[in-house]
Amino acid sequence: MRKILSVIVLSLCVCALAKAQDVITRTDGTDIKAKVTEVLPDVVKYKKFTYLDGPVFTIRKSDILIIRYENGSNEVFAGQSPAASQQQPSQSARPVTIPNAKTFSEGLTVVSGDTGVLRKSAKGYTAFDYSQTLVGGKPLAHFLRANGPEYERDWPKESDSANQYFPNYYNKKFKNGLKMQFQEAGADYILTLHIQELDLGFTGGNFVPFANKAGGAVISGILEAREVKTGSTALVIAFNNIKGVPAYTQEQRLGWAYNELVKKLAKLK
Repeated sequence: MRKILSVIVLSLCVCALAKAQDVITRTDGTDIKAKVTEVLPDVVKYKKFTYLDGPVFTIRKSDILIIRYENGSNEVFAGQSPAASQQQPSQSARPVTIPNAKTFSEGLTVVSGDTGVLRKSAKGYTAFDYSQTLVGGKPLAHFLRANGPEYERDWPKESDSANQYFPNYYNKKFKNGLKMQFQEAGADYILTLHIQELDLGFTGGNFVPFANKAGGAVISGILEAREVKTGSTALVIAFNNIKGVPAYTQEQRLGWAYNELVKKLAKLK
């Protein structure tokens, strides 16, 4: 009995340590398990997680794709240059630029990894990250508040409904690929969509400021596929100005933009 308890305690300690680390993903797809100590305008300073008493290392922001902090929050850098990180965001959608990208196809840039992951016979789960989303050059939270309390109140429900378009359509387009499920438990791969630029489109009765393309919603960001078992990044794709078809409701417009993204992913070889 004591042996079993000891094993359980040890396992819990290992899990706790794994969650207590920051993970820096470079633009080449490799991960650095670290403890970030400082984020400066052009570089990030960190210590190796396996040697916290060791020296402080420095990495350029232009070499960083994303940092996952121990508290669960994410910070997307997408290979940004020091100059770009200090500029004020514009009101037009900015393309996600990644140095040394491998493949480009219809608004998609394969940054690292193998697109074959999308066609693996395994279970997948889709997560959505709006923490750094800009709408018309301003943070999403600012945009929601500016449109009134009801708009802000309804966003979580509407965005959640729109998010479901991606896994539903994915299962139709990738019949022999990852089987997207609607709960994270049991998933072999987690596909996270980090939405960096969002244009929600508009209808005659629902005008959305800053919409640069009439009708359909437009999304730009990073798709990241991570293998649950190893925690490693299996695939990173940047997507730029993916536009969905026009629709009356905001939920439908955003959902159709996710459908369009799935269509383009299905064309990748």
